[in-house]
Amino acid sequence: MRVALIGVSHWHAPMHAQGFARAGAEVVGVSDPDPKAAEALAEQIGVRAFTDHRELLRFTRPEFAVVMGTPLQMPRYAMDVLKANLPFAVEKPLGIEARALEPILDCANQKNLFVAVAFANRYSGVWDVLKRSSKANHMHFRILNGWPERYEREGVGWVLEPHIGGGGALRNLGIHGVDAFCALAAGEAVEVVSCVLSSRMHRRKVEDFAALTLRTPSGLVGTLEAGYTFATLAAGGDYEFRVATSDTYILELADSLEVNTLGGKTMYPTVPTASRYSAFAKDVLERLKTEQTPRAGLEDLHKAMQVIDQAYRVAVWV
Repeated sequence: MRVALIGVSHWHAPMHAQGFARAGAEVVGVSDPDPKAAEALAEQIGVRAFTDHRELLRFTRPEFAVVMGTPLQMPRYAMDVLKANLPFAVEKPLGIEARALEPILDCANQKNLFVAVAFANRYSGVWDVLKRSSKANHMHFRILNGWPERYEREGVGWVLEPHIGGGGALRNLGIHGVDAFCALAAGEAVEVVSCVLSSRMHRRKVEDFAALTLRTPSGLVGTLEAGYTFATLAAGGDYEFRVATSDTYILELADSLEVNTLGGKTMYPTVPTASRYSAFAKDVLERLKTEQTPRAGLEDLHKAMQVIDQAYRVAVWV
């Protein structure tokens, strides 16, 4: 399958290029308004670089696209891909608030096009265990990555500009935990009980730490942490996903998955966090080929973004 990468001034662009190539796709071109960003990745993978995504689509005639870029740019990119009737995968968040996503969602539904969202933690082994467990009662999700300076070093300092990225660590990283909670809620309304934001550590325009409490009418409770507070400038950090059900207690730490029951503790396989974008690419191509729906789609992204919008509205800064 011929794949075009749009908006490659995104720190996940090399992961998507590598992931889709490993899954058997042919990356046929890349684009970004920043010629240096486009040319750097194009040279790395041996394709042509474009500064206009529409020219990329016209010239390379891809069968699939991966939409990245800044949240401010992405709605325009996504709409142009939809107008070209191309299935695509998209990074998150798509827009700086949920309402920016809504025209895209409506258009994708009208055209009945395949659109997959890069919620990489949907490839955690936790979800396989939950299929065999009773309903979740509470969950905790923590994702603390390296200091914000790493984004500047990687040429994506826009992540730290709220008018471009739509917020800080909560919007950028916490969206994975919010998506997990919404998936566990299985259609129930999600209420933000509390949201505390802090920029105390790095004194940036955006929060470098967020603590969030969520609940549903039936009593599912979620606590989430997201931050740029792990003391490194490298990728990765402190990741934890816990879910308690009536018969199991599931704990995932980085690349290990532990399931506790009254019968004892069992270790289960999980996809390592560093490999989840490759798992995403492989799964997306397989689902597209077999005409299945995406593991996570625009409806899922919209729900998560609505919850985050609500969290920012009620947030207390400390």
